[in-house]
Amino acid sequence: MDVRTLRALEWDRLLALLSLCTDTTEGRQRALALQPGADIETVRARHARVAECLSGESLCGRLSLEGYLRVPTRLPEGLAFPIETLRSLRSTLRVLDRLRAWLADASLPKPVLTAQLPSLDAAGDCLRLLEKTLDDRGEVADGASDRLRGLRREREHARGQVAGRMEALVRRLGSSVLQNESYTVRGGRLVLPVQSSRRSSVKGILHDTSSTGATAFIEPLEVVDLNNRLTDLDAEEREEIQRILVAVSSRISSASSELEAAFDYLETMDVDLACARLGRRCGGILPILDEEGRLLLRGARHPLLDRGLAPLRQEAWGEAHEGGEAVPLELELSLNGEKTLVVSGPNAGGKSVALKTVGLLCLMHQGGIPIPVREGTRLPVFPFIHATVGDSQSILDSLSTFSARMVGLRDALSSLQEPFLVILDELGSGTDPAEGAALAEAILLHFHRLRGFTLCSTHYESLKARALVTDGMTNGGMEFEETTLRPTYRFKIGQVGASRALAVAGRSGLPAGLLAEARAFLPEGEKHLREVLEALEGEVRALEAERAGLRAEMASLSAMREEMARSRREWEAERRRFLEGLPRHMEAWREEFLAGLKAEVNRQSVKRVSGKSARRVLDIAQSQLGLDPLPYLPSALPAVGDRVRLPLFGQTGTVIQVDEGSGRLLVDCNGKSLQVGRADAEILPLEQAPERRGGVDLPAGEAHWELNLIGQTVAEAEAQLEPFLERAALAGLGQVRIIHGLGTGRLKAGVREFLRRCPEVASWEEAPPAGGGAGVTLVSLKD
Repeated sequence: MDVRTLRALEWDRLLALLSLCTDTTEGRQRALALQPGADIETVRARHARVAECLSGESLCGRLSLEGYLRVPTRLPEGLAFPIETLRSLRSTLRVLDRLRAWLADASLPKPVLTAQLPSLDAAGDCLRLLEKTLDDRGEVADGASDRLRGLRREREHARGQVAGRMEALVRRLGSSVLQNESYTVRGGRLVLPVQSSRRSSVKGILHDTSSTGATAFIEPLEVVDLNNRLTDLDAEEREEIQRILVAVSSRISSASSELEAAFDYLETMDVDLACARLGRRCGGILPILDEEGRLLLRGARHPLLDRGLAPLRQEAWGEAHEGGEAVPLELELSLNGEKTLVVSGPNAGGKSVALKTVGLLCLMHQGGIPIPVREGTRLPVFPFIHATVGDSQSILDSLSTFSARMVGLRDALSSLQEPFLVILDELGSGTDPAEGAALAEAILLHFHRLRGFTLCSTHYESLKARALVTDGMTNGGMEFEETTLRPTYRFKIGQVGASRALAVAGRSGLPAGLLAEARAFLPEGEKHLREVLEALEGEVRALEAERAGLRAEMASLSAMREEMARSRREWEAERRRFLEGLPRHMEAWREEFLAGLKAEVNRQSVKRVSGKSARRVLDIAQSQLGLDPLPYLPSALPAVGDRVRLPLFGQTGTVIQVDEGSGRLLVDCNGKSLQVGRADAEILPLEQAPERRGGVDLPAGEAHWELNLIGQTVAEAEAQLEPFLERAALAGLGQVRIIHGLGTGRLKAGVREFLRRCPEVASWEEAPPAGGGAGVTLVSLKD
């Protein structure tokens, strides 16, 4: 598309609003560079992607791509990415993982977007590698390699030894020798702040002195070897980290092609999502792609005047929304019928806005952005769009407004492709009125002979008359309220609009005498033509009113016919369903009656048989048939007070309530009431003792949700863990917290080994950083 056309239709301003709907910097840049498609397949593909984004965010939730940053993915062999790059890449790969999950959401299939998705296997592998390599702070994690874990463990042990030695020295030397009763670091080594006058009291290496000379920083000889070992371990750690980063960078470089393809897809998705969000903000839809040469706009509104985009305009340019709603535009043209439109009407009546609305909506449609129109709107795809709207003068090129428009028309005629859309505002203005009108009429007829749509606005009466007498041309007028002498901004197809220059001048406050003199200067022919056009305009308005009444009456009759037809179809369908389902319903009713009767008979029988009588009958049957004794009654209901076993819960208890109608039992298990079905309970013989679970019976009131084991041995901790977990399980606590600290890690390992064996434990996990991190374990108990 010609850049002058895009600027005239304010495409750049629309893209500025579109860019504010993106989530990423790269997506914002792509949105600002978006170009309308020029062929139907490209536009159809864009519509399909944006349609899935619209429905996807409506049903699957908003997809956030925040956190994405495109970073380099290829390095020469043997080099390593900076750790900041790896952190950004991990964040980017997490966004890709979110995108993959959103596309795979089963609540709404997205076949078009999924089919275009490149393979994310390499991205998933790289993400898992980076998650293992980097910790939550973005530093190389201990688990990145066994050697790194060992080096850090050994370094912490050596650091503990040095710290212990230094603390002992601080206590021994005290404030009589030391400037401060603590140790510090100089040059990466632990040193003592010794008073300069007592330097001889500490044997060691002098590393530094204070600016006043009062303090000497000495490394005691007792810790020199340990400090040396610490220095060596630090160096080995740095070498191992570098080796790990080189290996990770090599793996990422090998997957560079797949990652770059995934990045391109994500950035394209960001623009598609932005198109969907911008369209949703202005209540837009994707129009029907027309291949029959029809341009049909229903309730079209200029997007830059839409109330829904006011917050974006405020953010982009600081513009506050003023005034009411934009007046919708209705327009229908066809390449096989009326394809050239001449728009006329008063100054400041909305002619230019109407033309811009048509042009900008066509650009949005071909860019895949939903447009603010009603359902039923149809738009073709134009390989060529040219628009001349507003002041086109160029001081640098020494072109007046008229000259600049002629240059633009020359370029448009040389590169014209069919079917086209040409929009010409104030055609032929800016020069001698007679010559301008003649030139405008010739230009209009030239485009009219070709296959395309031409829309122009004018004040020339000759152009309005030309549209009245030429097949395939039509007038369109901007409505003017005669009583208030103000424009209404409503567009009327088939209506000739008067310029109303003298009326507008009078409303602007010019003296009445001056206006009367101006009317006297009007040529007679001009007056006659104006009168004819006004008479025609009046007839058109009357016919429109009559046509509107007929349309309303026909619509009412059509609605009544459809309602009657719909009611009849529904009645017939209901009658057919009833007759077809009658045998099935009768059989179901019969089965339901027999089942109820059987249940009532069984219930009355059960009520007449006690538990003891049933046991005696069962014992006689066992002895006669030679069966092994059964530990419980398989069918009879237990009585209140009977002891029962609940296999599903691993509990025994006493029956405290029996519902004979439903067969449900209420059982007391160590102070807790459980409601179970008859099939879930086994009646225990009176002499059989109830089973006991491991541990001791403790009242639920003694349970706590937290246990602090810091400072204890593994054996001491296990002795406290067993009763603590039993109390919590009996009390019905879902989760408890065990504090074991970091230390050497032995206590933590012992606690987790005990949890692995404990039958009350369902799972455990490390607490979040704000809740204690690695020094606390959160334990989930079984129900």
